Amino acid sequence: MVQDCVIETDLELLIPETYVSNISERLSLYSKLDNIKKEDDLMKFMESIRDRFGPVPKVVEDLFETVRLRWIAEELGFEKLVVKGQVMKCYFVAPEREKYFKSDTFGRILAFIQTQGKYCKIKEVKNRLILVISEVNSIAKAKKWLEQMKFS
Repeated sequence: MVQDCVIETDLELLIPETYVSNISERLSLYSKLDNIKKEDDLMKFMESIRDRFGPVPKVVEDLFETVRLRWIAEELGFEKLVVKGQVMKCYFVAPEREKYFKSDTFGRILAFIQTQGKYCKIKEVKNRLILVISEVNSIAKAKKWLEQMKFS
């Protein structure tokens, strides 16, 4: 559906200096992580980090979860996710992508939203549809919402 989904957040998602002290090494790890496209490659990468630097801190685990979150968002047709202030905003593809809005995926998302009216609403801003979900205070919670949409 979507080639890439940009994620913006005010949550701490990083490889701490206390875990990987060399800045060029950290940048290299971020670059490698950004290019991973499959779960087994992500698991291998996580294992290699654990082997090199020791037990993986929670903040780094959250960074890995963000990669998984991005994959699901792309499958669902979101071009951008913003997770800030305990709210997740999911930006749908541009309106010109008419085929998407007639797809089963979009239909499933609409059906899901109808069952979650207390937490979910769609709004239109500058001719773009945005799904707004409240009470999203972590990457894990954001991922759980998207998984529910994907499998509903």
